[in-house]
Amino acid sequence: MSDEFELPSHLELRKLSKASIAVFAIRCALRVQPLLVSWKKPNTEYKEAVVKLNRACRILFKYTYYGSRDADLASNSAADAAANADAYAYRANAGATTLSATRSIKSGIDAYTSYGPSVDAYAVSAARSVIDALEPAAISATISAIREDYNRLKEIKNEVTDASETGPLGDLWHGSPPDWYLDAKAKYDKTIVEWEREVGGESPKDRVMRFEESNPEPLISVYFDDSEFTKEEMAAFLEYVSESYRSLGGEGLKVVDGKTLLPENARVVL
Repeated sequence: MSDEFELPSHLELRKLSKASIAVFAIRCALRVQPLLVSWKKPNTEYKEAVVKLNRACRILFKYTYYGSRDADLASNSAADAAANADAYAYRANAGATTLSATRSIKSGIDAYTSYGPSVDAYAVSAARSVIDALEPAAISATISAIREDYNRLKEIKNEVTDASETGPLGDLWHGSPPDWYLDAKAKYDKTIVEWEREVGGESPKDRVMRFEESNPEPLISVYFDDSEFTKEEMAAFLEYVSESYRSLGGEGLKVVDGKTLLPENARVVL
């Protein structure tokens, strides 16, 4: 069988840096994160774990060198939540899909926090659990996307620390997302808001909106010395600040004085 239709092995992954292996594992987990809400009768403990995981991963999956401290804190929180979600799903016999999805995410977070000799094993587990969570018809396209991640990581000489779709690996599916993912993501986006309100009271986005209404003036001032920073470095920093704000429920930041970070796409125009 061609490598194109097989998951990367331990030996193949060991050709990558540990950071790149962790990114590979996290992107595997991203592909099945929407399936966490597929459990038909989730208990409160499970909902709390998934909500906590969702909040932490919004920073974790956008890891950049500007955010190492926040990413480390988020990874610890996400690891705890993933372990809890896995345990609750197992005890409640929530079904193979939910259980495999939580195990993939747990393995992805373990790879991120490990950076030890076992990081490749966690990555392989994350990938295999993705396949276990899917229907047979969805497996081929998913393996192709996972394999494409590996091929690109192998071609990049520098280690990769950004798992997001705006990072060097690009689109999560390397093309149009499959229909099952789009359906699951639409359900997840709606359900996670409901679960946040149910288990956490006021949602992060509601708190941000309330805060913004009571504080209409900008509260953050950033000055860059053009002689010390390139436009790319300034743009990357402002993107990270905006993404951190998004993780709390906001919709991005607007930078005044002629330099605007558009809320709808979190991009800097300098």
